[in-house]
Amino acid sequence: MIIEALNNYIQGNYAHFDAQVSENLCQIRAYQLIQTLEENKEYCKNKLSNFIQQVKEIQHRCESLLVQYEALKNKQPSHYLKFIRQSTTLKQVLDEHKLDVNFLEPVYFLTQAYVLSKYKLTGEFETSHGIDYEKICQSLGNISKTYARKIIHRLQRNLSEFSCQFLFKLLYGLNAEQYELCLLKSLYFKDEVGRHVLPCYEVTKILLMHALHSNKHIQVVVARIAQNEKDTIEFTLQPSQKQNCYIVDYKSVGQTKRGIMLFTGLARYKQERLESREHYLKRFSAAGFETIVLCNMAQHPQYPGILLDNKKYNPYMELDLSSQPHDYSKKRRSTEEEFLKYKYLAAQLGCSRKDAGLFLLTHIRCNTATN
Repeated sequence: MIIEALNNYIQGNYAHFDAQVSENLCQIRAYQLIQTLEENKEYCKNKLSNFIQQVKEIQHRCESLLVQYEALKNKQPSHYLKFIRQSTTLKQVLDEHKLDVNFLEPVYFLTQAYVLSKYKLTGEFETSHGIDYEKICQSLGNISKTYARKIIHRLQRNLSEFSCQFLFKLLYGLNAEQYELCLLKSLYFKDEVGRHVLPCYEVTKILLMHALHSNKHIQVVVARIAQNEKDTIEFTLQPSQKQNCYIVDYKSVGQTKRGIMLFTGLARYKQERLESREHYLKRFSAAGFETIVLCNMAQHPQYPGILLDNKKYNPYMELDLSSQPHDYSKKRRSTEEEFLKYKYLAAQLGCSRKDAGLFLLTHIRCNTATN
């Protein structure tokens, strides 16, 4: 899996790292991949190619060792059983056969994201429908479903924690106010199966802020559906430092970047015919990209599962920040009011499941602008 993951990364197949972690935070993984691309672009290919060779050598030693074990088991079963029951630690076995390996941080992220993407099930408009455990069992040598679930669960927990820590790093890098750091820490939980979770609305605010300050392009793909017509429109958004927002770029397709945030969604029309593309883009621009995305994020559940059920639709309502060094009660109320404003606006603008007349976000991932 490591070899597959790194080869796909080197070849630029970024859609293969669209992990299914089931906590509604696909936007973090998309941005993690973009940051991984940018932070490692100088030495990445050579370093990762060398790492692939190292892994291939380890794979060869593993295969040789398994052949030895099989031979021992077939010829001398009692000796084999005695051998494997010795009080030898896993680390001693790894060290003895030179099977231990130090993961580079990008490899840690890429491999786990790749596995969770390889086995995910997707439906219409790229919506995720869980994990294909049958496929995992077959590809890993007919292991049991119980064992496959344990593997996936561990990877999801690992990646969710890594993603949340990544977001905190971004916020520190933005020189955030103490209130924003306290707020994010107070909204950081584990769900009932041990996944690390943050509310998608708050996460998206930070990502958009960082992307704008870092001058990153964004691409949008909209499937427009009327009773008698269908059409897909795609366009690029340019960061405008002067206006402090993203604006629709009518000319470029954003081919300057090898990794780009791709927002996919749909617009459902109640009438028989679609409006012109020009008119749709004007409506989209008038509403504003940030407003549209935050409306989408505010109108759906903020956390997965049942443990955090009371925080799903308003994570700020019962949040108490009065014990912090400063009393942030007023700021908390202001944050909650802003969240509720976007939640209300979602229905007004056509960014909700009941009315998707403008843009209902279905997925966020990283890709190349030309793909």
